[in-house]
Amino acid sequence: MKKKWTAILKPTNLLIIVTLIVFPIIPMTFIRALGLKFAEPDTLAYFGSILGGLLTIVGVSLTIRHSDNSYKKAYAKDLENEFIQSFPQKIEAINSVKIESEKFLAEFKSMITKVTEHPELVGIKYETLKELKNTYSNKLLPVAAKLDGHVYVEVIHYLEEIDHYNSFILDKDRYIQSHSLEMYKEEFKVKYAHACLKISRSIEFFSDYQKSIGDYFTEITKDKNLWKANPMLNQQQRKRKLVEKLFQRVGQATSEKLKITVAHNQTSLENPYHIGMQKFKEEIERISNDTLQVEIHAGTLGTSEIELLTKLQKGTIDVVVVSPDVVSRIGIEELDLLTIPYLFDNYDHWERAVDGKVGQYMSSLIKRKSNNSLHVLGYMSAGVRHYYGKKPIAGLEDLKGMTVRTQTTGVAAEYLTKIGAITTSLVWGEIYQGLQQKTIDFAENAYPYFVQQKHHKTDNGKYITETGHDYTTRFLLMNGKTYNALSRHQKKLIMEAARSAVEEERRAVYEQEAVYKEIAVQEGAEIFHTDPHLFKHIVEPIQQTLAKEIETETLLKTIKALKQVG
Repeated sequence: MKKKWTAILKPTNLLIIVTLIVFPIIPMTFIRALGLKFAEPDTLAYFGSILGGLLTIVGVSLTIRHSDNSYKKAYAKDLENEFIQSFPQKIEAINSVKIESEKFLAEFKSMITKVTEHPELVGIKYETLKELKNTYSNKLLPVAAKLDGHVYVEVIHYLEEIDHYNSFILDKDRYIQSHSLEMYKEEFKVKYAHACLKISRSIEFFSDYQKSIGDYFTEITKDKNLWKANPMLNQQQRKRKLVEKLFQRVGQATSEKLKITVAHNQTSLENPYHIGMQKFKEEIERISNDTLQVEIHAGTLGTSEIELLTKLQKGTIDVVVVSPDVVSRIGIEELDLLTIPYLFDNYDHWERAVDGKVGQYMSSLIKRKSNNSLHVLGYMSAGVRHYYGKKPIAGLEDLKGMTVRTQTTGVAAEYLTKIGAITTSLVWGEIYQGLQQKTIDFAENAYPYFVQQKHHKTDNGKYITETGHDYTTRFLLMNGKTYNALSRHQKKLIMEAARSAVEEERRAVYEQEAVYKEIAVQEGAEIFHTDPHLFKHIVEPIQQTLAKEIETETLLKTIKALKQVG
């Protein structure tokens, strides 16, 4: 109501009200006071000129207002378009700032821990810490400067905190003379804890910032088609593409070999992704008589799934393996449903979903919302995920206050937050170091993935609790334009090879889970079990809320109904 009255009482609206309501009263007042006749020409001309002047003022005011509003809308649209164009760079930049900050914190902790474990040293060289700070300043500040000013200031603040700490170290001798050695030791620890806290809070801010720009991107692109054809494509190019398609449609034979570039983010050649992709290569080259050839990149084109998806969209990669939460960021938020913990009870339940109606719906959804620019070849698995960390998990209280490496946004993070854990993010290649240097307390993944990386051999990774909270889905995606340019026969061969790749990848996951579990035990890891119902009752309302928000309530019911299917 208050906003309504505020709008009515704007100067322009008041002027219109005065003109249309108050003005008719003025002529009648003058006519009666001066004894004039309203119908006389002079009287009409006089009051007509006044009315005309007022209407002109109203017209000019409305024109100015309309022009101002148009300018504001155009400016806002320009800002939105600029944000959309720069979104991948912003995500990569803030991720880089966050990762480098986590590395800095880990090195800082490692440096100071060595000192506190040996009290006789009582301090650290001023130059050593200064060199560490300067090294990371040179890495962080140029990247932070490309982002929001708040990010830059946040980096500056925690680097200044390190400077204050360093000044305290430099002032060591004077402090000891004025107080005592014991007081210096205590103050040393207090200031160290304060510096660690400051950096940790900055890292949390970077995670929140990353989530906020992701949410804003989703909001402003919800009703936009980001996959429209390039308007710069000239008529000649269109004709050439049309001719190529016509030749392909009629099955025109060609001796030219087509290379398909395939990539995933795992660096181990024993990883199930890679085994599946090797099967894809072998099968497609065999059934196509080498007219379709595959080049596999295992982590060499990027260990970040966001980076791989971006390259897939640009056409520099033809096929990638990526997770649902990464694809959801480009405006297909319904895929977030697949990231919910405890969505599936076992592998049979998961397979019935992705190989049935749920998988068909997701495939058509991705195709429709990407305007045919992404094509689903199949559904792979990244195994069933468990928590591993510094201690066994017997109940919810064991995760309270613990730093857990997982997705920093979305359902997984919300679920952990409700339990009382602190979520953080490290890139895949940095998790071992994070566990080794004790900057994270827990991580979660499937046996083949974390055992291959030796996470279980760290002090903060040797206790594995089999929670089975996530039977994971991974999309085998192909660039839609590349797929659509293929002949009907080539498409058939691609899908046939993809089915073989998916079967081989899943087989490798299922076999490796048992193998790597045994390896972990032999290498000193300890395995524990917990009651999943302790966690499931927390997830239930989160599942319902998310499904409602992203309009997948029917799909959630379909998945739950498949639990009863034998």
